[in-house]
Amino acid sequence: MHLITHGRIKTDSGAKTGQLLLTDQSIFVLESAATGSATGGAVGGLVGYFIGRYFDRRKAKRNPPEHLQDLEIAGLEDKVREGLLTTRLIVKLPLNQNLNIKPTRLGFQFTIPGQPCVSYAGWAHKKKLLRFFADHGVHVDVT
Repeated sequence: MHLITHGRIKTDSGAKTGQLLLTDQSIFVLESAATGSATGGAVGGLVGYFIGRYFDRRKAKRNPPEHLQDLEIAGLEDKVREGLLTTRLIVKLPLNQNLNIKPTRLGFQFTIPGQPCVSYAGWAHKKKLLRFFADHGVHVDVT
């Protein structure tokens, strides 16, 4: 079982557009590496976006990112893995008792000793994430 949510990711290195991939064992914090679609959209509007996206995906298929080799991601469906082609792994956090999850106004803050602090802003996905954490027995610190 997995869950993918898109939103704004903030780490020690700054804020980025990205997504969270939650599996039974980990949280993968990913940033978008699709520069062609962003540039194409800014220059050519919707048509430019789709042309840039086509080039981003074609480039990523020739040289797939390393995180697709992770056993947890490799075990996912082809469609899910294909959606992760144009992403770059920022950090992988284990879903265990060491992970501290604190709700924020727009999302969550994830901290674990020895790893960078990760803030996720994706208000629309907040209930979905809370349900995922509850189903997996992961404690969310609401204090």
